[in-house]
Amino acid sequence: MYVLKLFQAVLVPLSAVGAVAQNNGSYTLREVGARNTVLTLWEKDWRVWLQKDGYPVSPWHDVPLYPDNKPGPVINFVVEIPRWTDGKIETQRNEPLNPLFHDTSKNKPRFVASFWPHKTYPFLYGSIPQTWENKNVKDNYTGLVGDNDPVDLFDVSSISPGYTGEVKQVKVLGGLAMIDYYKVARGKGLNLIIGNEYVNARTMNAKLAESHQHWSDLVLGKEDRGKISIWQTTNPRACKTYVKPEDATKKFEIPEKSNILPPAARPAPYDRWYYVDEKFTLITVPGDVIEVD
Repeated sequence: MYVLKLFQAVLVPLSAVGAVAQNNGSYTLREVGARNTVLTLWEKDWRVWLQKDGYPVSPWHDVPLYPDNKPGPVINFVVEIPRWTDGKIETQRNEPLNPLFHDTSKNKPRFVASFWPHKTYPFLYGSIPQTWENKNVKDNYTGLVGDNDPVDLFDVSSISPGYTGEVKQVKVLGGLAMIDYYKVARGKGLNLIIGNEYVNARTMNAKLAESHQHWSDLVLGKEDRGKISIWQTTNPRACKTYVKPEDATKKFEIPEKSNILPPAARPAPYDRWYYVDEKFTLITVPGDVIEVD
């Protein structure tokens, strides 16, 4: 089944457009384990929890979509994959408070192949909090259901490479309605962009408002959430999903403090460059073995 992923292209940090920036200095990180690892029987895999005022919070459900809680062109953005890195870091939708983790394929950490002349991600990549691409509803623009995650975003504005777990404020320029299915480095075709064009900022902001409503219905129990964890620490009125910030560490058995271990080595196949021709077809030579997932 095809699913819709809306990638938001953004350009200007909030401070650059003359608005008053929200103080995100209260967000810190609690990181445990070794990067580039996954769960085994004898060790726990790598996780990063977002903290506010020293307590763990959900980067999906607790960080507001709009910095001032009023709809507008400026939104919050949680960095999952910093610029020029290749680890496929995502928000863990099925665990309490949705820590960031290293996605896997065939029980191994996923990485992104590098295509010349770019090295991995040439932009910051992450998700938009308090949005949900509803898997139960067909989108009126694409006719496809959502992918069950927060809306994805890539930030082309910043010179800084950013860091995993960073909360930024950005201005929406537009979006792409993309079927995230094909992988060129695996010998597959290009990703399909619905309409083969950018969606303008006005339309994209309307889509964000729509996905925010889907998220609200999700956390209020109006939608089938499947395995999604909707625990949160900011809205006590939603009593079925609320936990006091000071109780979250014990309740969800989250490590009390960071314990950062040396990262594991990246798999050798991801150290190489991949090349495509003018038709974006993968170039291979006799005996070439494609080992990326």
